[in-house]
Amino acid sequence: MTGTLEFCLADIGLLLPEDTDPKTKGVFRHEKRFYRLIFERGFLMHQVPALLRDVKRLPEYSLRWRTDASDEASVFLSLFMRFLRPEELGDFGCRMQRQRMVALFFRELERRDFVRMGELQLREPTGDGEPLSVNEFYERLRVGHEGEVLDGSIPEDVAHGSLRPTLRPYQVRAIRWMLDRETVPKVLPAQYARLGCLNVEGEEFYMNLDSFEVLAEVPGEIPVPPGGILADEMGMGKTVEMLGLMLLNRNRKRKFEEEVGPGVAVAVKELKCICIRSNVKDSISCQKCGQRQHKKCVLKNCEVEPTRYICPECWRSEALVESSTTIIVSPVSIKMQWASEIRKHIADSSFKIFIYEGVAESGWISPADLAKYDVVLTDYNVLQTEIYYTAVNSRTSRHGKRFLSPVSPLPLVR
Repeated sequence: MTGTLEFCLADIGLLLPEDTDPKTKGVFRHEKRFYRLIFERGFLMHQVPALLRDVKRLPEYSLRWRTDASDEASVFLSLFMRFLRPEELGDFGCRMQRQRMVALFFRELERRDFVRMGELQLREPTGDGEPLSVNEFYERLRVGHEGEVLDGSIPEDVAHGSLRPTLRPYQVRAIRWMLDRETVPKVLPAQYARLGCLNVEGEEFYMNLDSFEVLAEVPGEIPVPPGGILADEMGMGKTVEMLGLMLLNRNRKRKFEEEVGPGVAVAVKELKCICIRSNVKDSISCQKCGQRQHKKCVLKNCEVEPTRYICPECWRSEALVESSTTIIVSPVSIKMQWASEIRKHIADSSFKIFIYEGVAESGWISPADLAKYDVVLTDYNVLQTEIYYTAVNSRTSRHGKRFLSPVSPLPLVR
């Protein structure tokens, strides 16, 4: 339920004459008017400024004048609340303000908090009443994890024909769990509290326990993002487990040229390349803007010349390229170790690896070409500098540029 339906939660103050002495006990000022505080329930004068700030910050609450039918001479400063519209939900920056408002004007009738309940169960003391040790805590986590029921679509046999090592039982369990996390949509039960308001009889409200937003209906189930964290101990074969997952869960690749269709003919313009050279020999023109670039600069990492070439700058306005590529970001010291481990454990000559050293080192590779690889290896140092080659960091210049700025392809591939 959204829209203009509003509730008067409480009368905060009674309007006083303009000549009221501001130093009078129990008097506060709001928008150049004086009011006598009439809201009670443990509310004190020094809390009024905080309340006024909270109301100003929260779009669903407002302070307005109202009169009572039995006493039209008295004008009250009252707090009203409306339900948030769908586009307004999810403002977690106001959690503290909303929590204070709920504590003041609502009472809790029921709570559904599966996260807190699960945490309490994990921390329950042992049978002798002693607090849990660290080892006992992790043992409870392990037992709970092993008892997790996977979806029926997850195969029992996850040994891929291209994976050389023989999987151990715990590696089979890990791969099946990762497949379940990546391929099966999951939801968590809604977390909410059922509320009542002393000043609004016959109405029930529901509070989202994550954002403290007050809703008209029970919030829906919480979709769980796919993925997870593989946190086996060192030496347990996490690399083999991840490679097994990559082989089993390779998304269907899509041909970029087939998706976008033929390009529209545009006038060929002057050369504007990512290098600073100006000769037009052996160049290729962009099918969107007509600008020309040197083939050796923009097709360096392209195996076959594309039928529809797009320059780095025009790729910014293209839709994300769907891919089956797995990106592995590691410390620079073990990046090449990842490459050798992949070649060692995967017996598939078509399994392609690209070692991405950044735009400055590897040169330009189009998102369409990057998406053709099964694995892209890079490191944290590369990503630290790659931010300077993204649209977020682009700057405008007073003068036209004679060359194209390099663009990172990583944010352009899904």
